[in-house]
Amino acid sequence: MFRDPLARERFGELVIEFKIKTVVETGTHLAEGAIGFSQYVDNVYSVEINREFYLQSRDNLIKTGFRSWYE
Repeated sequence: MFRDPLARERFGELVIEFKIKTVVETGTHLAEGAIGFSQYVDNVYSVEINREFYLQSRDNLIKTGFRSWYE
């Protein structure tokens, strides 16, 4: 989603219109969505049950400076 400039723009509009503060993402895969959402809202909760994807997404989150996560 965040690779598409129109989708980013529309998501930003929705965040403002509906005063969105929190996003829950399921099936995070590599955390690209979670990283993108974090630029718009205060809280992002991301769930990934596939161990391999979880480990990759955790590494991506660490690289981008996320401060906390739960295992």
